[in-house]
Amino acid sequence: DALIIGAGISGLVAAVRLLESRPAARLLVLEAKDRVGGRTLSTALPSSGSGGTDWWDLGGQWVGDCQPRVCQLAEELGISRYQQFNEGRKLLQLADGRVTNYSGELPSIGLLGNLDLAQAIYRFESRLSVSGRSSLVPEAAGSEPASLPELPSDQAILDGRTMSTEAAGLCWTRNVRSLLDSTIRILFGQEPAAVSALYAARMFHSVGDFERLISDMPDGA
Repeated sequence: DALIIGAGISGLVAAVRLLESRPAARLLVLEAKDRVGGRTLSTALPSSGSGGTDWWDLGGQWVGDCQPRVCQLAEELGISRYQQFNEGRKLLQLADGRVTNYSGELPSIGLLGNLDLAQAIYRFESRLSVSGRSSLVPEAAGSEPASLPELPSDQAILDGRTMSTEAAGLCWTRNVRSLLDSTIRILFGQEPAAVSALYAARMFHSVGDFERLISDMPDGA
């Protein structure tokens, strides 16, 4: 009756919800890996010098206060959360070989780099809305789910592009292109060439915008 691709949290919960509504339904959940859980993967690794172990989050999954339904689901499933560590300085190697360090949410990439990053994000996000309202999400947050509308022509183009090709067309400089590529790898756990531009656009909009998606502040995702 139903085939679910992926045994991450979304796939497993979808299977449970379907069986709750239709107990007699025949379901098959397919997973390419040798485990279930998707990006929820915590592993005990040896501690340095203490002889004990520490828990390490190898799944790389973030949720924030702007995603109340996901947080509620995590609580329902008994999945604990912890605050993102954001103190100290961070290092980033740019495409030109320079290594920069920074303490905020975005690295220092110079005036031209900052302008390039701002215009690239603006141009990408501006393609998500028609007449000031998103056409990617059919209903406002908090309403019942609805079927996705037919894609406007510009977003149909996004559906056939990857974040690699999209970034190449948006960015002026190699450093900003490299920064965006690194961000996509962190957010999706995939190379930019393997991430659909439309999928990324919907993800950005689901939390509000790109800045909120990468933020580790309380209202970030």
